[in-house]
Amino acid sequence: MYLCVSSVINSNEENRIINIEVNGIDEKRIFYLYQIYEEAVSEESFELNSLKQLKGLNKEQQISLKAKSITTISNFNLSNNHYGLIE
Repeated sequence: MYLCVSSVINSNEENRIINIEVNGIDEKRIFYLYQIYEEAVSEESFELNSLKQLKGLNKEQQISLKAKSITTISNFNLSNNHYGLIE
């Protein structure tokens, strides 16, 4: 298994839509989308979990970036209670 991670920063004051495509991967490979932004991390109940699964990234797809956010796409699914170790 290999780890594939890509992050995008939207420093703008407004939401953005981007197109993403990962060349050379199997169309069945699942990626996980994570996103943090000020309003979310300010909440006491905030947990960093994947927001959704992305399949078929071997073909171009659109992803919404919230204003002032960091968005990460990874093929490794980490939940908030996971230690972050890849074994």
